[in-house]
Amino acid sequence: MGPYPSKERVPKKKESISYYEWFLIIAILGFIASVSLKSLINSADTAEIIQSEDLVERPLKKIQVVIEGAVKKPGVYTVTQGTCLKKVLKQAKTTKQSDLKSLNLEKKIEVSERIFIPERENITIFILRDEKKEILQVPLNTRVCHLKKWIHTENKDCSKILKSKRLLKDGEEIFIK
Repeated sequence: MGPYPSKERVPKKKESISYYEWFLIIAILGFIASVSLKSLINSADTAEIIQSEDLVERPLKKIQVVIEGAVKKPGVYTVTQGTCLKKVLKQAKTTKQSDLKSLNLEKKIEVSERIFIPERENITIFILRDEKKEILQVPLNTRVCHLKKWIHTENKDCSKILKSKRLLKDGEEIFIK
């Protein structure tokens, strides 16, 4: 053995992390996690405070709603803000000709407004014959006797039915043999 190291390979000592270094890594990760958790909790508290402010009761104002069109009692109605349109229409008393399909009856009225209730132009009736159901759209105020324009039949019993002069109702079923 001389001054020069031998050519034999000496296995290198594996470098491992000491307990102190592991402790330091875990402490840093814990600190980062706690800071993140704290900021998350603070943002949730802020959101909760904002939501609780929304829940504070504000005095409800009285507002005026003008109801016009196909109602029995058109006019100005004073209601509490947030009242449902259905409730206002109950006071105004809608007619059979009122077309409520285009209106959102559950709408909350928040500001004064004018609401026009349109009249129906057509009604739907159902013609039942030979176990078939036909849907027929006819003008409002159509009488049973006017159905002869749309229904052709040779049956004499049906012609008696079609002589009635009463007004048809929306959704009515007419039985023809």
